[in-house]
Amino acid sequence: MKELSKRYILHDGTVLSIQASEMHYSTPRNNIGPYTAAEVHIALGSGPDGWGAYEDGEEGLFYGYVPIDLIEKFIADRGGIDLGIML
Repeated sequence: MKELSKRYILHDGTVLSIQASEMHYSTPRNNIGPYTAAEVHIALGSGPDGWGAYEDGEEGLFYGYVPIDLIEKFIADRGGIDLGIML
Protein backbone atom coordinates (compact mmCIF):
# COMPACT_ATOMS: atom_id res chain seq x y z
CA MET A 1 0.00 0.00 0.00
CA LYS A 2 1.26 3.45 -0.92
CA GLU A 3 1.99 5.90 1.92
CA LEU A 4 -0.51 8.76 2.27
CA SER A 5 0.55 12.24 1.21
CA LYS A 6 0.74 14.99 3.80
CA ARG A 7 -1.92 17.67 4.07
CA TYR A 8 -1.14 20.95 2.40
CA ILE A 9 -1.85 24.42 3.77
CA LEU A 10 -2.46 27.04 1.13
CA HIS A 11 -1.62 30.72 1.56
CA ASP A 12 -5.29 31.59 2.14
CA GLY A 13 -5.52 29.08 5.02
CA THR A 14 -7.24 26.29 3.08
CA VAL A 15 -6.07 22.84 4.22
CA LEU A 16 -6.32 20.00 1.74
CA SER A 17 -5.28 16.44 1.16
CA ILE A 18 -4.49 15.19 -2.34
CA GLN A 19 -4.22 11.42 -2.76
CA ALA A 20 -3.66 9.09 -5.70
CA SER A 21 -3.17 5.32 -5.47
CA GLU A 22 -4.92 2.03 -6.06
CA MET A 23 -7.04 2.79 -2.97
CA HIS A 24 -8.12 6.31 -4.01
CA TYR A 25 -10.40 7.88 -6.60
CA SER A 26 -7.57 8.63 -9.01
CA THR A 27 -6.73 7.94 -12.62
CA PRO A 28 -5.05 5.56 -13.00
CA ARG A 29 -5.96 3.61 -9.88
CA ASN A 30 -2.49 2.22 -9.23
CA ASN A 31 0.52 3.06 -7.07
CA ILE A 32 2.76 4.12 -9.94
CA GLY A 33 1.13 6.95 -11.94
CA PRO A 34 1.64 9.22 -13.70
CA TYR A 35 -1.73 10.50 -12.54
CA THR A 36 -4.17 12.52 -14.61
CA ALA A 37 -6.77 12.79 -11.81
CA ALA A 38 -6.66 12.55 -8.01
CA GLU A 39 -8.81 12.50 -4.89
CA VAL A 40 -9.06 15.79 -2.96
CA HIS A 41 -10.40 16.42 0.54
CA ILE A 42 -10.80 19.99 1.77
CA ALA A 43 -10.19 19.67 5.52
CA LEU A 44 -10.50 23.40 6.20
CA GLY A 45 -11.84 26.13 3.94
CA SER A 46 -14.43 26.41 1.23
CA GLY A 47 -14.73 24.13 -1.74
CA PRO A 48 -13.87 25.17 -5.27
CA ASP A 49 -16.47 26.52 -7.68
CA GLY A 50 -17.30 24.23 -10.57
CA TRP A 51 -16.27 20.93 -9.00
CA GLY A 52 -19.82 19.65 -8.53
CA ALA A 53 -19.28 16.81 -10.99
CA TYR A 54 -16.46 15.45 -8.79
CA GLU A 55 -18.18 15.89 -5.42
CA ASP A 56 -18.96 12.95 -3.17
CA GLY A 57 -21.84 14.17 -1.00
CA GLU A 58 -21.29 11.56 1.70
CA GLU A 59 -18.22 13.15 3.25
CA GLY A 60 -18.61 16.89 2.84
CA LEU A 61 -15.83 18.57 0.90
CA PHE A 62 -14.58 15.38 -0.71
CA TYR A 63 -13.94 15.12 -4.45
CA GLY A 64 -12.90 12.15 -6.58
CA TYR A 65 -11.27 11.83 -9.99
CA VAL A 66 -10.44 15.56 -10.14
CA PRO A 67 -8.24 16.38 -13.15
CA ILE A 68 -4.74 17.45 -12.10
CA ASP A 69 -5.02 20.75 -14.02
CA LEU A 70 -8.11 21.71 -11.95
CA ILE A 71 -6.25 20.89 -8.73
CA GLU A 72 -3.29 23.00 -9.83
CA LYS A 73 -5.59 25.91 -10.72
CA PHE A 74 -7.38 25.67 -7.34
CA ILE A 75 -4.04 25.78 -5.51
CA ALA A 76 -2.83 28.73 -7.60
CA ASP A 77 -6.11 30.62 -7.10
CA ARG A 78 -5.68 30.24 -3.31
CA GLY A 79 -2.15 31.69 -3.39
CA GLY A 80 -0.21 28.47 -3.73
CA ILE A 81 1.11 26.04 -1.14
CA ASP A 82 2.68 27.56 1.96
CA LEU A 83 5.92 25.59 1.85
CA GLY A 84 6.77 26.69 5.38
CA ILE A 85 3.77 24.83 6.81
CA MET A 86 2.88 21.22 6.00
CA LEU A 87 0.93 18.81 8.18
